[in-house]
This record gives sequence, C-alpha cells and structure tokens, in this order.
Amino acid sequence: MTGNENVKVTFQLDANDWHGHSTESLWAEKVGRATYRILNVPFFAKEISYFDVVYARKDRRGRLLFEAIVDRGGFSTMHLVAKTKKVLTTAFQQAFGRLESLGIDRERGESGDLV
Repeated sequence: MTGNENVKVTFQLDANDWHGHSTESLWAEKVGRATYRILNVPFFAKEISYFDVVYARKDRRGRLLFEAIVDRGGFSTMHLVAKTKKVLTTAFQQAFGRLESLGIDRERGESGDLV
C-alpha cells in the first residue's frame, strides 16, 4: 500500500513508571488490514522499535490502540535515562562517541537521549 496518510498508533504505558505517562502515540503508515509500520522512535513504550509492523484496533473514540507486534523491522531501541544533566554532558557524551563510530544514531527528548 502506498500513498496513505500517516496515522498515530497509541501504546498503553504504566503511568507509575519513571516517565509518568499513561500513553504514547507513534507515527505509523498502514501496510495491511489493521497493520501499521512504526515510523518513529518510541521515547517511553518498551519492546517496540522503528519500522516494526504492529496490529492495532480502533477504540470507541477512533484511536488506534496497539495490540501486538506482527513483524520486526530490524532496528533496536535502547532507552538511556540520565539522573542528572551532568551525566548527559560528560560520561554519556564520551560513551556515545564510541557508539556513534559504529553508525548508531540518537534522538534527544525532554527526558534524555534515545540511542
């Protein structure tokens, strides 16, 4: 399927976890009947990565809710959360330099960096 407009797939989260969020919505493209390819890196949702294909169902309000992973997209996501900004500017930067030399990229968020 091509030419489809991107949609949001909502993942349920534990609001008691470190981030305090109950949901996270990720951009996706429809690839089949009720299946969607994730198009961005999750900041809080676990066990899901960029380009994974997921099954989602619509709730009563029309939101697409994640149900299951259908196929892995070949990417991995590591969530690295620093307790202080000092860590982000010193040790993390040094460690990430080694990862970057291997072609690993990161995305920065309000709670830290995603690798």
